[in-house]
Amino acid sequence: MESISTTPACRKRAHTQGFPADAARVDATALAAALLQFFDREYRSLVQQGQPALLARFEQHSSYVRGKRVVVGEEGGYEGISAGLDDRGFLRVHTAEGMRTVLSGSVRAV
Repeated sequence: MESISTTPACRKRAHTQGFPADAARVDATALAAALLQFFDREYRSLVQQGQPALLARFEQHSSYVRGKRVVVGEEGGYEGISAGLDDRGFLRVHTAEGMRTVLSGSVRAV
């Protein structure tokens, strides 16, 4: 069974939507194998190094986690500077009223 992304109709439309004509030609088996290998590596890393290492890696690669002026759409909304992740992985934001932890809501750059 073909996935949606590899159907003939999708391949026909791919080049008209700004993608190269062969972009929709995907070897679904190779893609699935690559994804499983990636998730296996990530899982092993989490088991061996623990959550703190995972959170540190996330902080290292995120443009929002530290030092970014943000607006949070939680509890009526507030603005501040992102100040890293707490030990549970929630974003901390330094506001004029003090440090807040984003438990839910949208976060966008100002």
